[in-house]
Amino acid sequence: MLKSLGSLESAEIQGLRDSLSTKDGQKEFANCAQRFLKSHPLDGGAEDDFVYVTGARLAKEGVWQAVNPITFARAIPAELISGVRVLLEAGPEGLGDKVAEKIQIFNLETLRATQIREGKKRKGKHSGSSGSRHDSGIGKRMRFADPTVTITKSQLAKLVAEGRVRTGGRVVKAADALKSSSVLEPYPSESRPSSPSANKPR
Repeated sequence: MLKSLGSLESAEIQGLRDSLSTKDGQKEFANCAQRFLKSHPLDGGAEDDFVYVTGARLAKEGVWQAVNPITFARAIPAELISGVRVLLEAGPEGLGDKVAEKIQIFNLETLRATQIREGKKRKGKHSGSSGSRHDSGIGKRMRFADPTVTITKSQLAKLVAEGRVRTGGRVVKAADALKSSSVLEPYPSESRPSSPSANKPR
């Protein structure tokens, strides 16, 4: 791990510049810069000067010319943008603005991704609770078109096995009733009409 940027000697800064030829070196430097800026928040006085001088020393050794702006920006949170501008002030023209813009974009993308994940979690919890309440497990009650009409899965299984349910006051096949949008409820056995043969005089 790199030492604090503000305490690097000239030879160490040159070694740092050479390490930026690799992706790992770029990431390590970006993380080091983040720690440095967090440790030296701008105060409008001595800290501002220290951050600027540190950036100028890095610029003198050609460090900023070797930095990947995208990799650097990904490591910096939005609250450190002002510090980044001061740190890069002595660097190549326009680099500070370019990095600051990338930081804002990446932080907005992170925020958006977090909001999407949280939304999916809330939706998943809602769907899970809804499913367990209405359609999971034998004996759970199921709701149909009319919210006041319910039927248990065991009752529905029996009705389907018998091939009859009641919809709109008529006895119909269970398969047809399940496809319809009508209110569906059990056909009570005690109120089933007797068959014609049962009414014939003996």
